[in-house]
Amino acid sequence: MEENHAECPPVAASTYPPPTTPTATSIDYGPADIDPIRVEYAVDWRDLVAVWFRAGDVDRVLAIIDCESSGRWNAVGPPIGSTGMQALGLLQHLDGYWPSRARNAAAAGYANDGDIWSPTDQMAVSAWLAYQTPQGFGHWVCDPGADR
Repeated sequence: MEENHAECPPVAASTYPPPTTPTATSIDYGPADIDPIRVEYAVDWRDLVAVWFRAGDVDRVLAIIDCESSGRWNAVGPPIGSTGMQALGLLQHLDGYWPSRARNAAAAGYANDGDIWSPTDQMAVSAWLAYQTPQGFGHWVCDPGADR
């Protein structure tokens, strides 16, 4: 039985990049009101995920995207305790850690422009975290492959 997704179209390509670009001293947290996207749309990122992740990890990463942001490149998580940090973007990277992680990923050959809102940059930094850091996929609480 085929589902009708007519009332929930995927995010149009024209919604990226955000209207304002974050600067080195501030982060644009995107729109305050974001319409929810059906979970099935997380799979729309498959091709981009496949560029950065090993074939055997693509479905795992799509499940993380599904859980973390429902496939929304502009997802904003709630503030985290007393840290003042927020999880942002497709894979919900913490804004306080992002600048150093993006630099470290780029230095290790995972090319990115350091744009936390860019799905491509999120993939590059995420692949570096997953494959080149001791915590690996443990960076995401939504990791379906984690040993719990």
